[in-house]
Amino acid sequence: MDEIYLKKGFAFNPSSNDVTSYVDHGEHGRKPNAANHALVYMIRSIYGDWKMPVAYYFTGGDTKAPELTCMIKELHSTGLRIRALVCDAANNNISMFRRLGSTLQMPYFEVDGQRIYTIVDPPHLLNAVRNTLLKYIFFSTARRLSGRTFWTSPKRMPPLQRSSHQLTSNSRLTTIRCVCAPQCRR
Repeated sequence: MDEIYLKKGFAFNPSSNDVTSYVDHGEHGRKPNAANHALVYMIRSIYGDWKMPVAYYFTGGDTKAPELTCMIKELHSTGLRIRALVCDAANNNISMFRRLGSTLQMPYFEVDGQRIYTIVDPPHLLNAVRNTLLKYIFFSTARRLSGRTFWTSPKRMPPLQRSSHQLTSNSRLTTIRCVCAPQCRR
């Protein structure tokens, strides 16, 4: 399950004689609001080598737990068994997990007596950790050190700089630590 941002606006489709870009959940209803996201549901085999999109919707930005549950029931009715739901760690996905009953202690919810595990996509988690480190903890000094990527820890900086997480023009970097695998170090 993933979604992308869309620019809000309406368009007339002359071939269907219809105005598009409304929030549209297919058989589950259409709303008079302008859609600002496109949501795609895809299934992938655990044991085989196939994947397939099963539905896409135009949404108002939030994923509805009842609509997801209904889609899972429809997939179950075809004989498919959904074992896990994988998505990024966007706030609306995490709140949907909570509405479905998934917690850190019990990372699953049940549909028709079947446990469905909730998994946050690992590449998205790594990206979020990297962005957090860059924003709040580490500062790159790669330009000063001839092409190698080095980082400096704010724990070693004076207290004023550590609390503001900002490097000023007269900052002196006192400690530098290389963040790379041991075999990459010279």
